[in-house]
Amino acid sequence: MRMPQQGMVWAIAATSLACLAAALKPSQPPPKRRNPLVRTASDVAAGAVMPAVLLGVVGAAAAGAEDAEGAVGKVIPTRLARLLRDSRIAWRQFTAFEAVAGFVALAAADAKDSGRSLVQAGRALLEQWRRAGETLVESRDEGGHAIDLYAGGDSTRPLVVLVPGGGWCHGDDARLYRLLAARVAKRSRCEVAVAQYAPWPLGDGEDMVDAVAAALTWAERRRPGGVVAVGLSAGAHLVAAASTTRGARPAAAALCSGVFDLEEHYAHESRRGVHDVSALGAAYAGKMRAYSPVCGKTFADKVLLVHGAADLTAPLTSGADAVAAVHAAAPDVVFTRVDVEGGHLDYAMRAMRDDKAPFLDWVDDLVEGVAGEME
Repeated sequence: MRMPQQGMVWAIAATSLACLAAALKPSQPPPKRRNPLVRTASDVAAGAVMPAVLLGVVGAAAAGAEDAEGAVGKVIPTRLARLLRDSRIAWRQFTAFEAVAGFVALAAADAKDSGRSLVQAGRALLEQWRRAGETLVESRDEGGHAIDLYAGGDSTRPLVVLVPGGGWCHGDDARLYRLLAARVAKRSRCEVAVAQYAPWPLGDGEDMVDAVAAALTWAERRRPGGVVAVGLSAGAHLVAAASTTRGARPAAAALCSGVFDLEEHYAHESRRGVHDVSALGAAYAGKMRAYSPVCGKTFADKVLLVHGAADLTAPLTSGADAVAAVHAAAPDVVFTRVDVEGGHLDYAMRAMRDDKAPFLDWVDDLVEGVAGEME
């Protein structure tokens, strides 16, 4: 979802403060396998540069660039790009920026639909976010990774496990998905868990797959035969990889704007000019083929594949087209593909503010199908 220009000034100011807070108080342990002094120096340097990079992305978007991240990525020197890639502070800053920009975009869209002012719409969304937080009933630590469980539904119905995305390196704060979890729980009358994993550079690709597999295993113990996994972007890849490489197979899976051929996606990132700053090449170094869930195995008995036709971040070639070819040869799988208008995860963003978003109906259809089998 593209951020409206009228909200950019507020986003820039709020992002600066959020970036500062993120830099001063990292929320997770330091990255693995690096000398502490080198790590600290690198993180400080990257933390000083990332705000300028973020403002460059905002400026490119305001100027009308079709791919703002790619436009900025092409002018960042390789060495600096990799410094940013390997800095946890830099990625915490990016997450803060993402949260602010996304919230402004949601508030602006809600203001347009409701006729309220941007401030009024923002306050209403913030209150909804706070109320959604009150439904958090449990936060389990499964193998060192938190799983936030939200109530609000029938505990005998399927359990939805939401796996966030973020390019395997950012957007990992479960609170960012609280509104989505609340609306899924309300629409499908079920409990929703948000899985968390340690993104790069805290963990590599194998660590992330292990964490998602652990979350799905935890959910299966809690709701045998009744787990519905919903993966967003990199989260869709991790759900599929956990199923095909770890045997953590949910009853149904909604794979949204995901990447399933890592080698093809790395080539796409290279064409965009973001491959050096992206975590993909580092997190899955030497293992892209092994962790590309296009190996002929299916991911679940029921699979919903959703993708934006104009998605520049995760194109159809490494996403929907790749996984559709797998399931074309799997007649035992109930496979549904939905290509929607718009870009990367626009339809999921809408579901964070709109009870009538089609995304909620798609997930509900999966939940109802699994619920019928549980009975």
